[in-house]
Parts: sequence; structure tokens; C-alpha cells
Amino acid sequence: MNPITILVLLFSTICCTSCNQAHQTVQIDKMKLDNLFTELEEYNLGMGSLAISKNHQISYQNAFGYAQMSDSIQSAKETYYRIGSVTKIFTAVLIFQLIEEGQLNLDDRINTYFPEVLNAQLISVENLLNHSSGLSNYSDEPDFQKWKYEAKSRKELLDIVTNTRSTFEPGSQHEYSNSNFLLLSLILEKVSGKSYQRLLNDRILSQVGLTKTYYETAADTVSRKSRSYKYNNGSWDIQREDVAENHLGAGVIVSTPSDLLKFIDALFSFKLIEEESLKKMISTNQDYGSGVFKFQFESDIAYGHEGRINEYYTTLIHFPNSKLSIAYCTNGIGYPRNDIIKAVVHILSDQNYALPNFSGIRSSEEALTEFTGNYASGTMPIEVRCEIENGRLIVETQGSPFETIRISKNYFANYQFGYFFEFLPDKGALLIKETDNVYVLKK
Repeated sequence: MNPITILVLLFSTICCTSCNQAHQTVQIDKMKLDNLFTELEEYNLGMGSLAISKNHQISYQNAFGYAQMSDSIQSAKETYYRIGSVTKIFTAVLIFQLIEEGQLNLDDRINTYFPEVLNAQLISVENLLNHSSGLSNYSDEPDFQKWKYEAKSRKELLDIVTNTRSTFEPGSQHEYSNSNFLLLSLILEKVSGKSYQRLLNDRILSQVGLTKTYYETAADTVSRKSRSYKYNNGSWDIQREDVAENHLGAGVIVSTPSDLLKFIDALFSFKLIEEESLKKMISTNQDYGSGVFKFQFESDIAYGHEGRINEYYTTLIHFPNSKLSIAYCTNGIGYPRNDIIKAVVHILSDQNYALPNFSGIRSSEEALTEFTGNYASGTMPIEVRCEIENGRLIVETQGSPFETIRISKNYFANYQFGYFFEFLPDKGALLIKETDNVYVLKK
């Protein structure tokens, strides 16, 4: 399941029923938000930066953990992060700008630009924007692990897209693929005669004053840029970074939460594209828009995107009804990113929301009984047995038992190995979370 589907699943099934009413008159409980990030830092559950805007004004910012652990540089509000696939929103904006100028059309077939691409005569620009082209995801291919650390020429990048497989008839369904936006980047360059970097700088960054956002080259020397880390058995391991420029409009940008808010607020106030273009951009089918996704919070709706590159993860969402935007960037996940976003949304929408108790909640064996039993995945070879031992819920899989602590009503954690277990008793389900991966099991 791709990250976007997971985020939609979690938000639509777990967020409180008061979200819609509360977002209309949202009050930012800064103390409760501060407490959340203080607790995450105290229990070594991640690192990153978050910002919230209301009516296009930044109303809250926070940062926790480290930007660069080797030099003991702490995360700050203006720490830089790779934003991964959130870059795709920028790329979509550039496409719609050229459409408004008559240089492109949504229904243009890509054989006009790159006839060598598989099914080029059937795939439209719109199919690329909303992931309905059928082109397989180049970053899922085995060869990607071999070349992602090597800078590639434009010709080599086009060859990579040309050699992808077709997974379905163009336009017949939607399936997330980085190949779509890599190809859109090459189309932008061919049509405009300018580099993606030049287009980004001239048409977006300089237009709305994004001074802390840039196209990452192989010679990146920005001192405040964070490094990415993966939690492994009680410690953070620094991660090797692939060449961001290879991804172009699928994942080349570095930014900060405050600049991302400035960008998405400018987008939704028609400073970058016209209102009719934005309507087309956010028009969705199966939650897929053109460069954005729709996220359902009960009866309230947000639009935006998630990003991941190496162990950098980003979430950028905007609520049109309340003119509220949230940007979160992390360079190391302990407590799952989506649960941090969920907690932030709860705090904004529910004055009575209680933060997770990261020190652990004492529970009787009787209170733990409803979580015991066997769980299995219908799509993957994952089986889990949950039982009680010495007053603790033990989650065992593949012969490895994980002792847990209870951090909220239906939520358990094993901090040492970075595993989190969320039970949905009314659905007979268990969500196993590790970094940004979520595995859904049934009892």
C-alpha cells in the first residue's frame, strides 16, 4: 500500500467526528502542541519541524530532535529538509502555468514530445498528473537501488522512463508512480526550452518569495540542511542520500515548513495559477488529483501531498474551508509521522483531546484481554500472536516477542525496535507501524 493510501486510511477512519465543525473556528492550543513535541523529544521518538498557518499567517512553529547528530546541531524552525514527493505539487503548478499560456494542454498525448515512451500515443499529460498512465514506478524497479547514488543525464533519465513497464491500460485506473512526474519534468524542459531548476526559480520561488526553498544539486553545501537517520535497536543510524537531482520534479526540492506553508497558501489564493486551473488540479478520482491528493477528515477535506526520500518524510496539507495549512518535515521517524499529523489535527479540532502517555499507562490483565488473539494479513505473509505476560501485552511475530507499553486506549509501543501497534477492536484489526510503513492485519 502506498503512503498516500495509508494516510487517507488513517485520517478517514480515526479522526474525530468534530473535525468539520472545529476547523471552521479552529483555535490553536499552543501549549498542548508544545507538550506533544516536548514529549516526542524527551522519549527520543523522532526529530523534525512543524508549522501551521491560519488565513495565510504562520500561527505556530516547533522543532525537536537533531538536524545533524554528529555535530550536535539541534533541529530549528528554519532547518532545511528534502521534501521528496511534495515536489510534485510544484511540478503540477508549472504544468498548469504552461497550460494557461497555451504551451501545453491536459489532453496532449506524450508521443508529441517523447514517442519512444511505452503507450505514448495513449498517455496524456493529465494521465501523468493524476497517476493514470500505467507507467510503472521506476523507484520500485530493482535497478533503482544500483543507480540512485549516481548522477544521471537527461538522456539517461528518459531511458529509465522508456524502459518502465505498463501495468494497466492508460486512463483505466490510478496507481502512484514517480515515473509520471519525472516524465512531466522532461516535458516541461522540452516545451519551455529551460531547465526545471530555472522554471522553478523563475515561476514559483521568486514569485512568492520562497527564499528557503531550492533545487538540490549534487554540490549541495547548505549548512543548515538536516541529515536523515533511521532508528535501529535503540540508536539513530545516518543514511546515505541518493542523488536528488535524478528525481527532478518527482523529488528534487529542499525546503522548510514555513516556506512550504507560504507556497501552498499562495497556491490556494490563486497567486501561482488561476482559480479554474486550481479547480482542475484538485478535482479528484479515487482521491487522486493532478499533483495533489484529497484527504478526508470525517466531513472536512484537505488537499496536499506526502513525501519521502531516504529517511526524510514530509506532509503538506491545506484545508480550504478554514484556510488552515499544516507542514511537517522530519529527518528521523520514531513515533509514526501520520500519528503526529493526526495528533496535531486532533489538538486543532478537539479541546478535550488527550495526548498519548509516552511513559506508559498501567493496565490490568483484564483490560488487556480484548487485544489478545491471532492476527494475519490477507495480502502478505505476516502473522501475529498477542498475549499477556506479567501484566504486559506481548506481540509475537516470526518467533520474536515484543514487549509493549500502552500509550493510549488502543495504542501500544515498543520503543527499542521502533514498533507501534494500534488496535481497532470494533473492526477486529491491528495496525503495525514501523517508520512510515503500516501493515493492516485482521483478527
